Amino acid sequence: MKKAAHKVIEGIVKLASSPEETETTQSVLYDLMGLGLTKFEICDAICDWVNRGEPVQEVVTKYAKGHIGKPAYVMKPNLAGVRLYVKVAIQECNTTNEALLIISAHVDR
Repeated sequence: MKKAAHKVIEGIVKLASSPEETETTQSVLYDLMGLGLTKFEICDAICDWVNRGEPVQEVVTKYAKGHIGKPAYVMKPNLAGVRLYVKVAIQECNTTNEALLIISAHVDR
């Protein structure tokens, strides 16, 4: 994995700062329900992770339908006493807007 570019990391924080506009995959919704967490808490954890200077790794998505082969970004924040594996992508909503898509949010294995 390589470290994400500074500009990308800034974009992730900006988008995560608006959790009401953040999207999730269906599997993330199930994972969050199982953990008793919300996308708002995940977005807060993303911002905290980045603001502490923790690493954000760039990967290529392998399994997320509609995103295979595209860049995604991995973080491993602690939330509710649990180390999570969080993978996000930045997706274009239209020609002028972007949104954060949470592709994975589960206990780190």
